[in-house]
Amino acid sequence: MKSLLKHFITILLTFSLLFSACKKNNPIPAEVIPETEPAAEESETAETSHTQVKEEAKKEAEAAEEEPEIPGTPASVIHAKIDALGYQHEDMLKVNYRDGPNDGYSWHSRECNYDINDKTLSKEKLLSTVWFLDEKYGKSIKLVFYSDDYFMIGSGYIGPSAFGKYKIEDDKLILYDYDHVGGRDYYDKIFTSDEVIGELRFESDHFLVDNELLLNDVKFFPYGCPKLAGSHALINGINAIAVSEEKVLTDNVKFRTEPNTNSETIVPEIYEEIFHNEPNWRMPDCLIKGQVLTLYARTENLETIDGETAYWYYTGMPTIAYYDYGWIFGAWLEDYDESKTDEYFEIRRKYFQ
Repeated sequence: MKSLLKHFITILLTFSLLFSACKKNNPIPAEVIPETEPAAEESETAETSHTQVKEEAKKEAEAAEEEPEIPGTPASVIHAKIDALGYQHEDMLKVNYRDGPNDGYSWHSRECNYDINDKTLSKEKLLSTVWFLDEKYGKSIKLVFYSDDYFMIGSGYIGPSAFGKYKIEDDKLILYDYDHVGGRDYYDKIFTSDEVIGELRFESDHFLVDNELLLNDVKFFPYGCPKLAGSHALINGINAIAVSEEKVLTDNVKFRTEPNTNSETIVPEIYEEIFHNEPNWRMPDCLIKGQVLTLYARTENLETIDGETAYWYYTGMPTIAYYDYGWIFGAWLEDYDESKTDEYFEIRRKYFQ
């Protein structure tokens, strides 16, 4: 479990090399991508692409901050309420938001010691972890509860965008005396009355966690509550079976939006963050050989592609802000060996040299 959490939370995963030139007379499987020379224009822009990514992320954060806030509360009002509570550094579970007006907001990490066997809703359970919004609404939005009965929703980029008090009555969560900004679909669905009633549900279909907190049918998922291997998962309408495995790619494999060869491929942008200074940098359109992956689920049935039979596996790759999730065909996977971490990284790095 610790290893799974480590690889889910940590953005700095180990990355690998691309597949070298194919052997003569060996056909290339449909899901494997051979190494190719970078286009001239890609080489010319390699120096600036990394900076552009960071500038674009900053612009997106600034644009989000300037979104229309009607009919919700202006963000400045929410921030002022938080500031008025003061800086409570002596207790990491209290409202320890920021030391001064020029400091960033703090989203305290928790022990994530969520007790999956405890089927009750308690303050201790709410405090034990960080709750993440269903990714269909916002990839980096999280909900945090504090020991002095306040809650906060927002992100590290734009700070708090909802803030108020909470209590537990009759095994139900109640949010009240709150403020939230406007222009966000999930807030419009959550905050429909003076008191929002929340419910903790068990045996969720989510591919990562087994519990979910529902606030007017908007879901939040807790860290520290991993999906049990072998249980059912529903991923974008696709029935799957949860797994919990660490593997390494033995080839360059396409990263897809669905478990079939006709679906779109996902560009793993994190490679640019790590390898943009390498002399032969170019953005690969696949996951490269030596990539370490945490597998979260697999298809129910085996499939044969170009003579190789395997399941499709659901996995994730970090982005600057969150994760991209998608499918890979599992014919080119081997068990992860922690003692070879540096070796895996060098394999990946050499692809860009």
